Amino acid sequence: MLLSSIVAMPFIAAVVLLFVSDRDRLAVRIIALLGAGYSLLASCLVALRYDIAAGGFQMAETHALVPAFGIAFRFAVDGWGVSLLLLTGLVIVAGVLASWTLDDRSKNFFITLLVLVTGVFGVFVSQDLFVFFLFYEIAVLPMYLLIGIWGSSHAVTEAGPFKFVWRLFDIGGREYAAMKLTLMLLVGSAFIIAVMLAMYLATGAGSFDMQLLGSFDYDRTLQMWCFPLLWLGFGSLAGVFPFHTWSPDGHASAPTAVSMLHAGVLMKLGAFGIMRVGFIMLPEGAVAWAPLVGCVAVVNIVYGALSAMSQRDLKYVVAYSSVSHMGVVMLGAATLTVEGWNGAVYQMFAHGLMTASSLHSSASSTAAPTPATCRPWEASGYACPGSRHSSRSPAFPRSACPAPRDSWPRSWSSSVPGRVSTPGGRSRASSAHSSPPSTCCAQPARSSGERGRLKNSAT
Repeated sequence: MLLSSIVAMPFIAAVVLLFVSDRDRLAVRIIALLGAGYSLLASCLVALRYDIAAGGFQMAETHALVPAFGIAFRFAVDGWGVSLLLLTGLVIVAGVLASWTLDDRSKNFFITLLVLVTGVFGVFVSQDLFVFFLFYEIAVLPMYLLIGIWGSSHAVTEAGPFKFVWRLFDIGGREYAAMKLTLMLLVGSAFIIAVMLAMYLATGAGSFDMQLLGSFDYDRTLQMWCFPLLWLGFGSLAGVFPFHTWSPDGHASAPTAVSMLHAGVLMKLGAFGIMRVGFIMLPEGAVAWAPLVGCVAVVNIVYGALSAMSQRDLKYVVAYSSVSHMGVVMLGAATLTVEGWNGAVYQMFAHGLMTASSLHSSASSTAAPTPATCRPWEASGYACPGSRHSSRSPAFPRSACPAPRDSWPRSWSSSVPGRVSTPGGRSRASSAHSSPPSTCCAQPARSSGERGRLKNSAT
């Protein structure tokens, strides 16, 4: 019953919250933290009980759901599942803590967040393909509400011959980001359910048991068209190029806790689905399509890294770097070796921890306006362009604040207030919407004589 309790406890906490008053803010947060905390502690217990020497699936549970169609809550966990359960537990607890000061409809927010993480836990332990898909959808659909209601909008520069499209679709708005994410992932889900039903009918066993479906020898033709559909279906959530475009917009518009789950856990669901269903259950199709999967993964790595380097908003940096990291995951999966697959899971765990912890530490240090939209070399003692978004965007942790201007090379900074500079030394005017300097990066006090000398040197 341990795995069942991990999946059920966040949902139970969400149901309890329905009967708690909106005005009792502390009770809402404590209940949400208890639900998330129990799942984390139980995940740690699963990791301790798992017999690494024996390997394979352990702690199996079965609870009938729809016996007529062979659908049941079949839960079991292997080494992959143990790692990702721990990751999810850590991220959701950190996400609840990061949202502790949320004021806007906080009860509804925590209910939606806990329902989402229920789906995530369910995916990692499910051994019934129908239930696997059910939990997958439970994890994906709440993102629409979390971004559309509690997200933030970002100004996107209109450029190019089709710049009218920016205004037509409100590109940069939270509603646009939420709808784009939902539509793209629902199209991917349509591919997944088509393959799922094809596999169910091909076996003729009348069961969605993944162990049974995985042991069946499918026709090669079926595998050749089922595998790419699974790759595209799950890959849309894993950020596979070119179906990654929902991720940067959704990432930048999402509140901090949702961004942590998005980058830390949700993108891993797609890669986990490709590996668990595609590579394991359709081996001949995997062998045939692995070269293409590997080539696209390399494109993900390079394209995501280059795109991240050109971003000004830290959430977009994290979003595109996540696309690059997921390329590393898919490249490991495409090797079709045990070492490659284990390396892919290790990369998922490491990237999830790194991204979620950086976002959490950034969110916890945003007591004052922060340089959310500056490139690293442009951060200086003055307010940065676009800092009006800082309340919704991750910022530099206090320990990572830029050094005082006196310690920066003259070619890197301009002493003219309201201007920022690039490494080439060319200064440009800051955004008209810049807010007053933050305490984190405040201009150090100078005497009037020193200010005059600096002004003369700059002109």
